[in-house]
Amino acid sequence: MKLYCLRHGNTFGEDQEGGKRVFMSGSKNNIPLVNSGREQARIFAQYLDSINVIPTALYANHLIRIWEMAVLIREYFYCQYETTIPLYQDERLLEVDYGNWAGLTTEDNNNEVIKKFGQKVWDDWQNKRIIPNDPPSSWTMTQEEIIENLHQFLNALAKKHAQSDVCVAIGSQGSLTFLNALFEGGMEKAIAEDRYKIKTGRFSELQYKDRQWQLLNWNQDPKKLF
Repeated sequence: MKLYCLRHGNTFGEDQEGGKRVFMSGSKNNIPLVNSGREQARIFAQYLDSINVIPTALYANHLIRIWEMAVLIREYFYCQYETTIPLYQDERLLEVDYGNWAGLTTEDNNNEVIKKFGQKVWDDWQNKRIIPNDPPSSWTMTQEEIIENLHQFLNALAKKHAQSDVCVAIGSQGSLTFLNALFEGGMEKAIAEDRYKIKTGRFSELQYKDRQWQLLNWNQDPKKLF
């Protein structure tokens, strides 16, 4: 089976609720997509359509930005083909809880995380994916928990779906980045190859074959593929 792991679309922009403000948005920041993010959902659906793929199932967590992304993809295929794709809520795809970083601005000229917690912890997360679980940052989800959730999710898909199925799992960068830990070389290799971030509206492609998951593509921009 094929699995597209899609990051939700843009949540920051001129039409953002309350005005444009870029900040750490984790599992406790339940914000919607902006218009450009909704367009990213439609572009991804159009890309799948262009390669003659109608997803077997969609998976998303409860956060508005994630669920809305899934609904828009589902809506596209219903409008095009009157096909109703099953949509399942799965909290194993939940975004990271950014602890005391949540809600702080991260813009270059006003990075409140760096001001409050220092350059090192910021760089460790951005460049090494080291989670600051200890005070004062106090992120509440550990790397081990996130990886185990992803592992369980992939195992459940492999048991549930047929070899010919194509599924889409929608999540956030904070959790999806740790998919790399499940493959050869782990996070260390991904970081060394600069292959650990997924931009908004982009996807990574996995395949389940011969009783194991394989990573085929990372951080693919659907807009450039059709």
